Amino acid sequence: MGTMEVLLPVLGGFGLFIYGMKIMSAGLKEAAGEQMRKVLQRATSNRFFAATFGVILTIILNSSTASTIMVVSFVNSGLIDLVQAIAIKLGANVGTTFSGQLIAFRIDQYAPFFIFVGALMYMFIKQPKLKKLGRIILGFGLLFFGIATLSSPLRELAREPQFEAFLINFTSPVLALLAGFVFTAIVQSSTAATGILIAAHLSGVPIAFETSAFIILGVNIGTSITTLLASIPANRESKRAALFHIIFDIVGSIVFGTLIFIIPGILGWFEATWTEPARQVAMFHTLYNVATMLLFLPFIRQVACALERIVPNKELPLEEGMAN
Repeated sequence: MGTMEVLLPVLGGFGLFIYGMKIMSAGLKEAAGEQMRKVLQRATSNRFFAATFGVILTIILNSSTASTIMVVSFVNSGLIDLVQAIAIKLGANVGTTFSGQLIAFRIDQYAPFFIFVGALMYMFIKQPKLKKLGRIILGFGLLFFGIATLSSPLRELAREPQFEAFLINFTSPVLALLAGFVFTAIVQSSTAATGILIAAHLSGVPIAFETSAFIILGVNIGTSITTLLASIPANRESKRAALFHIIFDIVGSIVFGTLIFIIPGILGWFEATWTEPARQVAMFHTLYNVATMLLFLPFIRQVACALERIVPNKELPLEEGMAN
């Protein structure tokens, strides 16, 4: 099978995936409207509610990057404080695993139905609420149709002896982590990166589970790049929230990666519990983020204090301070 015969459908499927994600996210944000601020104020009354809000917000936006950027903007506008932002971020990491679970359940086979229903509702129904719902359903269908489109060429590619030999030899955890980081930093979406990895497993591409696990750890780090860029023009509290995102993802990946080396039975447990490779990857992604959320959640006030020391408030000039 020629390179272009594989590459073009994969690129086309990836484009549909990203476009569907954008349409669905835009529809959901439009449907949420001004209720977001009211919900935000209620949902962030304590750290547990804030984390739950982070999970739900990321599922709605279908992107932890988008939800984290929103959190940075919420902090910048004074809607929430640093402790609440940290809790939302912890929940966002869990929420971003939802799409991977849906892909692993092979929901892409129903994508044409969602596209058909969504298009009809969006194009022909005049009632605003149903029209918005149609846009959401259309985006959902396009997202998973993109996965289905790129799965077929990947399935063909998996049968090529040279490609299989390359993947079998691609066993370096460091290279796998770096690959996940670079790809996610380029496409600016951990959902897309994880979705393609799971789709590759569904297509029969022979990627070792250990390699996939380290790619997932790299993906978690890569998603912090956009947040860093978004925090540059923001205030110092927002910079602290962005810094937590970066530190949390890097430290979490290093700690969990080290545990995999020390206790190989961790990956063995996933392989013994779930037989399908795609399900193993999806569950690793979910349980890793749940574990790190539960680990950090009791200590977010201490983490916030540490961040305030790392990024201190600017001292006022002497003259200005005396005038005040």
